[in-house]
Amino acid sequence: MSTHRFMRHSLHLFSYKIQTRQPLSADSINAHETFKNAVLQKLDACKIDVGNSWFSEKAYFPLDNFVNKHNWCIWGTENLHIAVPSSAHPSKVIVWDAISSRGLIGPFFRRQMITAAKHLHILHEFVATQNALEDYRNSSWFMQDGARPHQMAEVFDFLGEYFDDYVVALDYEIAYTKWHGFASLFTRFDAM
Repeated sequence: MSTHRFMRHSLHLFSYKIQTRQPLSADSINAHETFKNAVLQKLDACKIDVGNSWFSEKAYFPLDNFVNKHNWCIWGTENLHIAVPSSAHPSKVIVWDAISSRGLIGPFFRRQMITAAKHLHILHEFVATQNALEDYRNSSWFMQDGARPHQMAEVFDFLGEYFDDYVVALDYEIAYTKWHGFASLFTRFDAM
């Protein structure tokens, strides 16, 4: 008998994971719904080719012995709603990659926080890799989250030039769809 089965069926305990959440306001929820519906309409009208889209994502991996909450569960008869303190500014490694139906480009690793210059350098590496793998000028869509370094003018100039303004990003003025901060939920690889 597995440990999980024993805990669940013999001891009648349940597995609870530590949760971290950012509360959403009613306006954020409405903006999320509006964005979702606009994207679905564009997909139905064939204005966005998901098969020709790159979804970028980054993840932070702390170096201070913090245990990933996905691997950390508490067994009990009820949820204890435990919050665990962590350091405000832990050392971390940032991993960035992009995925599409044509493959995965990356991962690219950085030791420090992402700045606009570092993000732009990663985008140049991404484009160089993509150009090496493909024989034609890029006509793909590119989607990125709304992190502050991703919203700098030089980043938008690069994305607009390389992706011919087929960009979905927070505060990208030429955007085909109004984007908001929580729309980055659509780019999560673990949801794919």
